Amino acid sequence: MLNRRSLALLSLAALPTLGRAQTKALPTPPLLAAAQLLIGVERIAKLRLERDLLVTRATQESAKERQRMEESARQLLEPSRGLEALSGRRQAQVAATASAAAQFAAAPPDAADQLLSESEALVARLGFVTTALSGVSTQPELAAQLDLFARAGASALRVGKFNLAARGQPAAALRVGATQALGEFSAALQAVGTQSLSAAQQRDLQLVQHQWLLFRAALGNDGLVRDPARLGEVASTTDRMAESLVPMARRAAA
Repeated sequence: MLNRRSLALLSLAALPTLGRAQTKALPTPPLLAAAQLLIGVERIAKLRLERDLLVTRATQESAKERQRMEESARQLLEPSRGLEALSGRRQAQVAATASAAAQFAAAPPDAADQLLSESEALVARLGFVTTALSGVSTQPELAAQLDLFARAGASALRVGKFNLAARGQPAAALRVGATQALGEFSAALQAVGTQSLSAAQQRDLQLVQHQWLLFRAALGNDGLVRDPARLGEVASTTDRMAESLVPMARRAAA
């Protein structure tokens, strides 16, 4: 059974996007910045949990992701960010969420339970932000596609995040989270496959699909890795899948 977040991903694929009347509208750059923050929160959380397993990689990649998130947050916080199509209340929500994401990237919690709780809450807030920005885009079809690609990349990282959090004897809540994350990514990848894609995007998608086939074989039905010795592979493969989906979003916004 698909959960609410998975159903939302599928609804993005089927969203009627033509002929929407808007008195004001936004271009895609603010949405792309918000999408980068959505992906970045999941990646920073996963990399923090990864430190004990692959410390050098986690440290180096965290620094790179932090820089990307700082730049994305800055784009949404600067006075000329172009959010005039949103109400004043929505603009304040965008600013507060962008600031919170940048703060999370700068100092993610050390405790795993707090890290999971804060990252999950931030991802939910960023999901509302990307939905709001998609709804007032000058190019609604493109915006819905960009949002879908971003959520797919974030859900791939979420699978890795819950696997790393569940090392040892996973609590029931972590098993539920891993199962949901696996379902979300599967639904997202299915939705991406229904899109009209450029040749470059098709190549990116084929790469993700190939990685997914290999990756899925390493996981049980609960979304957790069958062999703990392959946890490092799970950590790096979820990154690679997200890294293939991010260019699809950027190409959509180009």
